[in-house]
Amino acid sequence: MRWAPENLQNPTLQEIQKRWDAGAEIWDAGYTKYGDAYRRNIFNPALFPLLGNMKNKKVLDAGCGTGYLCRLLAEKGARVTGVDLSKKFIEIAKQYDNKKPLGIRYLRADLAHIPELTASSFNLVVSVYVLCDVRDYDKAIKEFARVLKPDGRLVFLIEHPCFSWSAGGWEHTPLDSNRTEDWLFFKVDKYFTRRTQECQWGRLPRLLNFCRPLSDYFHSLKKHGFLIADLIEPQPTSRSLRRRPREWDAENRVPPVLIIDALRRK
Repeated sequence: MRWAPENLQNPTLQEIQKRWDAGAEIWDAGYTKYGDAYRRNIFNPALFPLLGNMKNKKVLDAGCGTGYLCRLLAEKGARVTGVDLSKKFIEIAKQYDNKKPLGIRYLRADLAHIPELTASSFNLVVSVYVLCDVRDYDKAIKEFARVLKPDGRLVFLIEHPCFSWSAGGWEHTPLDSNRTEDWLFFKVDKYFTRRTQECQWGRLPRLLNFCRPLSDYFHSLKKHGFLIADLIEPQPTSRSLRRRPREWDAENRVPPVLIIDALRRK
């Protein structure tokens, strides 16, 4: 991870989309039915009990990618719409639906502007590791408020702003050690920096995400009529820690993500 160059500090939607399009097939290849390793071992075990009964709920998956979560929710009885900025991600999601139709509706759109969706029409908006990748997050939250029914819920998971790369990092002894046993503590600094960064994992292209403090999300939720009902900092499951302790030790010491459950006021 690194700070994006100055010409990408306010990237266009086209630039953001181009990078996600370029990585769509690589991204999807790393998924099982239940997502990647982080989703299987940390995200899903915290998220699904929070969502509860999905039977006949009208759900928007905001930033659906290739639709893994859409499909899981549809199998639980939800009526699902998936929206993503990436044309390629949506194409792959539709291919899955063609093979096994679940009645999922897919749209390609910027989350900050989804005119195809009717106001006050969804019971739930769920978004997994997306808002930290959304340039106009405040407009996206405003749009979520528009499409939710009164007393509807917005449940979103983001990179934990307090413990992201931009806020700090692990202190190692020795400095070049990759053994989590040698990681002394997580040092936080420059937490209030608001900048665009480039991230690259494996063979994926350099993707863009947006560093902002937790209070920015809170103030946006408050401004657009949401009340926070719960905040969860997921840890790896006990099974994951037993089976692969070294792989998940760091995530058991410092939370990599957080989940916010917010209610739309009437």
